[in-house]
Amino acid sequence: MVTALVTFEIVYQIWYILNGVWDPRFALPLHLSSVTWMTALLMLLTQRQLLFEFTFFAGVGSAMLTLITPDVGGFGFPHFRFFHFFMTHALVIVAVVYMICVHRFYVVLRSVLRSWIFLNIYAAFVFVVNLALPGANYMYLMRKPPGPSPFEWFGPWPYYIFVLQLVSLLLFLFMYGVYLMYEERRKR
Repeated sequence: MVTALVTFEIVYQIWYILNGVWDPRFALPLHLSSVTWMTALLMLLTQRQLLFEFTFFAGVGSAMLTLITPDVGGFGFPHFRFFHFFMTHALVIVAVVYMICVHRFYVVLRSVLRSWIFLNIYAAFVFVVNLALPGANYMYLMRKPPGPSPFEWFGPWPYYIFVLQLVSLLLFLFMYGVYLMYEERRKR
């Protein structure tokens, strides 16, 4: 998994460069998906609980939603970007499942709040980066993603950002509930 995650990102950046489209306004690994593949990678290498917690909530939560409403930039099957998109998002989920099933990592209620606070701190940092790079839209903090997405339900900018904060907290709590059900079933 580590090799696959690193390889996919290196090849992705090379693809940008070879096609002459690399631009710091969109090619830096600052989207939530990029950060969570990095936390998944570090989690697999270091087996740190905090990395696991963030990857569990932010990584699996965003990967699941992203896989349901993909934004592959118009690159369909069998384009490299199509495979990169689906494989990297799926690998984040697989890495978390691996840590739960093989290494018996766990989350507690406090993990929800820690991950949510870290996500908001990271979003504030990314917002500043977006301001520093006019036209950048990392984490969709400056405008909604192109095409249909759940963002459409959350109102115009900047209101949808505040709605997303509440939605992410509720999603994290839901995921914690699912995890508790899994643990209860596993113990039986």
